[in-house]
Amino acid sequence: AEQFSTLDTLEQRRGADGAFTFKLVWPGTDLAPQTWKQTSNPVTATAAHGGVEGYEAIDTPHTGCAWGGLEHGGSSALLDGSASSGMWWYAVGARSAHADGIPGPCRPAEVIVQQTELYVLLSPPSPPSPPSPPSSPPSSPPSSPDTPGYTCVAGQGERPPPGGHIDQNRMNSFESCAALC
Repeated sequence: AEQFSTLDTLEQRRGADGAFTFKLVWPGTDLAPQTWKQTSNPVTATAAHGGVEGYEAIDTPHTGCAWGGLEHGGSSALLDGSASSGMWWYAVGARSAHADGIPGPCRPAEVIVQQTELYVLLSPPSPPSPPSPPSSPPSSPPSSPDTPGYTCVAGQGERPPPGGHIDQNRMNSFESCAALC
C-alpha cells in the first residue's frame, strides 16, 4: 500500500499552548473526522502503547476501543489511538492488514477502513528572537482543501498488502503525502 509521512516535522507544528491539534480522517467513508489536542508527540515516544499526555477532545465522535489520542504503536502500526492498551484501532501507518483493511475507529463497533489520513493544525511561525536580523517567515506546506488550516502529515492508501511494511524511502516525502492526501 502507498504510505507516506512528514511526521519528522511534527514538532514544528506544536501550538503556542504546547499541544498538537490533530484531525484523523477516513476518506471514502461516511465516518466523521476525529479532532483533538495532545501534548505528547506520538512519533518521538519510545514505548509502544505508552499512552498519551495532555489529551483534550475537540470533536471526537468515535470513543470506543480505548480511544484517547495517538500514541506510538506496537508492531502492527506506527501510531494507534487505542491509548495504553494492546489494541491498534485508529491506526496510522499500519504495517499489516487486519481483516482485509486498516483498523479504523470504533463507534462503538469496530470499523475496518481502506484509507487513513492524519492532519495537524498549521501553527503560525514563531517571531524571530530580538537579536536576530529580520527574515522572511519560514514557508509552511499548503493546507488541505478538505481540511482548511491543516496539513497532511501521514496517510495510507487503499490497504497494506498481506505482510506489507512501511516503505521507509517514502516516509519523509511531503510531495508524496500531499499527492495522496
